[in-house]
Amino acid sequence: MHKSNFEEYTREGIVSVFSIVDIPSTLERCMEESKKLLSQTTKSIVNLIGKSESFLAFISEKRMQ
Repeated sequence: MHKSNFEEYTREGIVSVFSIVDIPSTLERCMEESKKLLSQTTKSIVNLIGKSESFLAFISEKRMQ
C-alpha cells in the first residue's frame, strides 16, 4: 500500500516537474497560435472593409443614375 502511494506521488512529482519545464515551449506555442489568429483576423477585417467600400461605391453609383 505504501509503495503504491509512493509511486503515485513520485509519478505526480515527475509529471509536475516536466510540466514546469515545458512552460516556455507551451507559451511559445500559444504566442505562435495567437499571432496566426491575429493575422487571420486582420486579413478578414481588411477583406470586410474592402467589400464594404466596394458595396458603398456600388450603391452610390446606383443613386447617381
